[in-house]
Amino acid sequence: MGLGATEIEAYADLRDRIGAKEDEAQAFVGGLREEEITGFLKNPQTDRMVMALAHAHYRGEDYPTHASLVELMQFSRFDEHKKDQIDHLATLLSAWCAHGQYGKLFDGVTNVSLTGKIAHFELGYIPSRRWSSRPPRAC
Repeated sequence: MGLGATEIEAYADLRDRIGAKEDEAQAFVGGLREEEITGFLKNPQTDRMVMALAHAHYRGEDYPTHASLVELMQFSRFDEHKKDQIDHLATLLSAWCAHGQYGKLFDGVTNVSLTGKIAHFELGYIPSRRWSSRPPRAC
């Protein structure tokens, strides 16, 4: 790595070198002591970096889903909010879970890339009678 490289760039370089099974990279990781790792985890200057980089190892199915949010709302206590309001929101959101009427688009692991400049969702066939007075706004 050159001068001025960021921690993220160094991580990506090491990850790629380990993936390529480079001996030097594997020896470096294999030589790390538990005390060094624990010190890095507990250091206030690097603990947030550990949290951020931990997400880099998730597979698509490891990420929380919309259904997880609805389940949390249904079965957890939120003392700062009224239970009937939380239940009402959970009920409204459940239609967008994988098992609900609209959930196949929004809940779970996708095989559709949304990385392009434009993502078009045709919502014209969603019956308007489902919405109290107007269709939902786009986020």
